[in-house]
Order: sequence, then structure tokens, then C-alpha cells
Amino acid sequence: MKNVVVAFVLFAAMIFACFLSVKYLNKISYIMYSSNNSIKNYINDGNWKAANNLSAKITNDWHIYSNNCSLFINHTLIDDISIEEHKLEEYIKCENKDEALASAKSIEFLIERIRKLEKINIQNVF
Repeated sequence: MKNVVVAFVLFAAMIFACFLSVKYLNKISYIMYSSNNSIKNYINDGNWKAANNLSAKITNDWHIYSNNCSLFINHTLIDDISIEEHKLEEYIKCENKDEALASAKSIEFLIERIRKLEKINIQNVF
């Protein structure tokens, strides 16, 4: 009987940890997604200084988030977002609108991909 109780407690703890990790990833992805949209708006408006400041802040924040996210998601997605963040920062410094918008769109796609892959549904369970 003790084995069943221990197994049930471990199972419940694992499910609870899964829900916490998904909640955390959703919070991070929302923050990154909204900041990325702000950068796109600054780039479209030609406000390169504000875009550069926000891009630098996002890059610093992403380095903090990526350490925590590496427990939950595939490391290649983290690397891809890091690479695109650095590219975006440099394109903004050079005031290259086309490349900066393309890089921001890539970041948006990668964030959406993380959200879809980590969503709790029957396809991701099995």
C-alpha cells in the first residue's frame, strides 16, 4: 500500500511541475512576444534609438530566461532565439530596416513554436 501512495504522490508532483513549467514558459513567451512587437513598431516608425534600447534589454533578459528555459524546452530553440536576438541587435545598430524586421519576424516565429510545442495537449503527451 505504501508503494501505491508514494507512486501517486510522485505522479501528482510531476503533473504539478508540468503545469508550473508551462505557466512559466507562457509568461516568458508573452513578455518576449510583446517586446518583440514593440521593437517591430519602433523599426517601422524609424525610432532606431528606442528599438536599440529595447533590443538590448530583451537580449539581456533572454540570457536570464534561457538558463531557466533550458530545463523545459529543446536547446536548439533557445540557441536559435539567441542568435536571432544578436542579429536583430546588430541590424538595429546599422539601421537596416529590412533585415531587422525579418529577424524580428523570425524571433516571433520561434516564440510561437515554443508555445505550440510546450502546450499541454494529447499530441504532446504521447
